[in-house]
Amino acid sequence: MLDKPPGITSNRALQQVKRMFAARKAGHGGTLDEPAEGCLPIMFGSHTKLAEYMLDSSKVYECDIELGSTRTTGDATGDLIEEKPVPPLDAAKLESCLSKFRGEIMQRPPAYSALKYQGKRMHEYARAGIAVSRIARKVTISELILLGMKDNHIMLRMTCSRGTYVRSLAEDIGEFFGCGAHVYTLRRTEMSTLPVKYLVTLQQIEATPEEERDSLLLPEMHIKVSNDKIYINLEQAKELSQGKQVILPEGEDVKLASIYIKDETELDNSQLFGMGSLEDKTLRKEKHLMNVI
Repeated sequence: MLDKPPGITSNRALQQVKRMFAARKAGHGGTLDEPAEGCLPIMFGSHTKLAEYMLDSSKVYECDIELGSTRTTGDATGDLIEEKPVPPLDAAKLESCLSKFRGEIMQRPPAYSALKYQGKRMHEYARAGIAVSRIARKVTISELILLGMKDNHIMLRMTCSRGTYVRSLAEDIGEFFGCGAHVYTLRRTEMSTLPVKYLVTLQQIEATPEEERDSLLLPEMHIKVSNDKIYINLEQAKELSQGKQVILPEGEDVKLASIYIKDETELDNSQLFGMGSLEDKTLRKEKHLMNVI
């Protein structure tokens, strides 16, 4: 899992990693804006099939929001639109504000976003000076915590659903206090169920000899799209590969689980087979990463 640096696009980071691993096929699991940094899952080969699940997963961000100034892009890279004095703030006032944005809310995407409107990206209209309708969408912010405040900056940690824009949250907070705001810095600290201890930088990859770079990859047992795990044997994996259903007498119903071919000698060496659901003791394959014949 890549610790993307600020200042480069997610696609550029992907291409650099793809080159360093000499991979034929690669993809990433969730775009980070160019100024943002942090967790960017990079997948190779058949594991690119996991991208859609990564996109749907919850994310955790830590951000520094600067109050008192509004910018075109909603972050520090944009042109200054307006500056206003910041009212006196304390923890109680900030908590009153943050409570408005916890839970399921309606949020308008920023003008500078990759969302499409009539076949074109919204940021294309914004750069051309054309205003388009930004329809509010339902998102969920399950956690929004004040980490600290200094001068006109507030530091927050948030856990949110797919489609949530931190830049929009910053603008909404600025509107709440009547002074405007934008994202000063942003870091994605967690994504999905992937363990952050395996984060590596581009510099670490580059410094690792080519023949040893596979040691930087996330172990199979930690690649998961759900906290639910189902273990099967090799024969059951063959049946799933052939499109058959597998009966698991002891299994409990689960909508989405990571399916592993169990290593009987060392559980941590179990291999990720794919994703599936279990209903009425019947295991159904949703997507598999490998064929077993």
